[in-house]
Amino acid sequence: MKSKLIYKWDKKSASNIKRNIELNDETLRDGLQGTYVKHPSISQKKNFLELSDKLGLDSINIGFPISGNQAKNDIITLAKFAKKEKLKIQLECGGRILQSDIDAMIDVSQKSGVKLLAGLFIASSKIRHLVEKWDLKNMGDLIQKNIAYAIKNDLEVMFVSEDTSRAHPKAISYLYNKALEGGARRLCICDTVGEATPESTYNLVNFVKKNIVKNHKNVKIDWHGHNDRGLATANSLSAIKAGADCIQVTALGIGERTGNASTEEILINLHKEGLTNANLKYLQQYSELASKMLKFKISPNTPVIGKDIFKTATGVHASAIKKALDLNDHYLANNIYTSISPYEIGREHEILIGPNSGKSNVEFFLKKINIKPNNQLIEVILEKARIKRKILSAEEIIVIVNSEN
Repeated sequence: MKSKLIYKWDKKSASNIKRNIELNDETLRDGLQGTYVKHPSISQKKNFLELSDKLGLDSINIGFPISGNQAKNDIITLAKFAKKEKLKIQLECGGRILQSDIDAMIDVSQKSGVKLLAGLFIASSKIRHLVEKWDLKNMGDLIQKNIAYAIKNDLEVMFVSEDTSRAHPKAISYLYNKALEGGARRLCICDTVGEATPESTYNLVNFVKKNIVKNHKNVKIDWHGHNDRGLATANSLSAIKAGADCIQVTALGIGERTGNASTEEILINLHKEGLTNANLKYLQQYSELASKMLKFKISPNTPVIGKDIFKTATGVHASAIKKALDLNDHYLANNIYTSISPYEIGREHEILIGPNSGKSNVEFFLKKINIKPNNQLIEVILEKARIKRKILSAEEIIVIVNSEN
């Protein structure tokens, strides 16, 4: 079998998990808290909602209804749009664990005719409790009472504990148990300030699963991680190994400060482990729409969707890819010098010609433009790249070809 051509060192990886992992899109909520992004129009939000559905994401947070009339009206419009278009993606709204915030969600649900997931949050760490002058027992009573109120008014509830990664186990247990007593069906563990590491993430999620959720079979665990230490993706994968059912993500990893776990990175990792049924052919379109509507540029070397991810100008790499393609073997071509198949996300290999290129680079390019290569032409093109000390454009190569004929 061809799969045996590549040895896997991660024997205890996520591939041992026998379930699909859900993805919750936070782009239109946490993503818009980034100070470096433009807020999209309602038309752009509709397009993004529709693409998120086509991509196969499970749920999407469409904002805070309590924020103001404009925000609330936009959310109602999006909910009505999702209902009219029969989108499968579940709609979520965020809010504090306060009746005022819940009432705003109830109003949205009633006016749109859509049953919402209410993501109700409050901080769980001692440092926040000290600053806010909150009493843990009073918090527990508030959580239980208001979650029960939300459920009574036909909302599904996810209890979100901010700053869980810095909270004491006893506080986490107390708050989560109060949420479950109130009727919450999901618990969201948050690494609000990007404090967690893969090890601490595993320990935290494992603690919640084994000590709190173990007697509640229908309760699911979400993981929400920030990227302050550059660990958002690694932590999310660790959360999955420990038992998380859903990872919260944003397009391009945008969000407050350094942002969140990136939809693109998490999705491709889930795909490679066989943990998602998402339709990757929409991933590039999803990312480019996010970039356009948020005025957030995609760097050429951005993982998964950057424009240079499937480009090479190195002679050794190009030679190996060309040999695999000459065998008409896409498996070999897709894996010889990349861990992601370009064809699965609607892309293809691009072999360029630069100072580090070799004969195979030129042969590959000339074949694409139906020019029969010869040794003299190949050497002239390579020499030009060395002299210019840069990647040659297609136009520059064609000029050289024409001058040699």
